[in-house]
Amino acid sequence: MEMPVAKSLEMVREGVLTWQAFSPHHKVELTSSAIVVNGDLYAFDPIPLTEDLLVSLEANGHPKAVILTNENHLRGSEDLARRWKVPIFVSDAASLDGAAANRIRSGLGRFDGFQMIRLEGGAGGELAFIQPQKRVLILGDALFNLPGHGFDILPERYCTDRRQLISNLRELLNLDFDLLVMAHGEAIASDPAGRIRELLARVAS
Repeated sequence: MEMPVAKSLEMVREGVLTWQAFSPHHKVELTSSAIVVNGDLYAFDPIPLTEDLLVSLEANGHPKAVILTNENHLRGSEDLARRWKVPIFVSDAASLDGAAANRIRSGLGRFDGFQMIRLEGGAGGELAFIQPQKRVLILGDALFNLPGHGFDILPERYCTDRRQLISNLRELLNLDFDLLVMAHGEAIASDPAGRIRELLARVAS
């Protein structure tokens, strides 16, 4: 399956970059992010970039790892990992047929300076990551923020257990973050915790 190629790269804040492109196959916007911490560059759920933008991305830090937030987000990870000569990491609860990836022991709650939260009930092996220095929360499919759909929770048909996912999303409200990036849609930089709280209250009502 051919991945769409992103033609823009946005620095949401220093050390937090995103890029996206519409996928005709998936019929949705695919968003990727990169976090730079102490000079190290981590790519999350990457789709391809044009060569000039990829070079611009690489100028932000030394590539350290490619990280998948769930089993459905291999996307362009293998090509990027080969280029960067870095490993791909995914939850030990994810199923990745034929893909070479290192397993993150999600029960540990920490990975290379990131805090991890396992979001059971969403996509297979769904993980959320927080980078404390950047105060950024990185999500995969659990939440999205798309034109025409707004900010919402992964639809039930894509969940393994949506009620369980909603319950686990409440745990995010106890965390310290002021920026939310997702694998589908625009980042939220204005009171993201408040937006999540309002969303969960609406779902519960």
